[in-house]
Amino acid sequence: MPTQNAALLNLDHTHCRAICDEIGERLQFIIKPATDIPPRLLDLIGRLAELEKADLPRLAAAPSIVPSTDEMSRATGGIPVGVE
Repeated sequence: MPTQNAALLNLDHTHCRAICDEIGERLQFIIKPATDIPPRLLDLIGRLAELEKADLPRLAAAPSIVPSTDEMSRATGGIPVGVE
């Protein structure tokens, strides 16, 4: 069946371009342009960045919750994870 459809759809470049342009216009109509970020949200994002920057020394000293490769190999008896 796809072969029959392909034989019927022998379009030249001009028609292909027109179809693509029409699809693009319809998508622009359907997909609305993105709106600006609300000022309140921008303020909150800025405040979060300030708090993280102020807390950076304390965060650097915090222990990692992700195990190191040494800890992972010790837990598996020296066999690398994922190797049987």
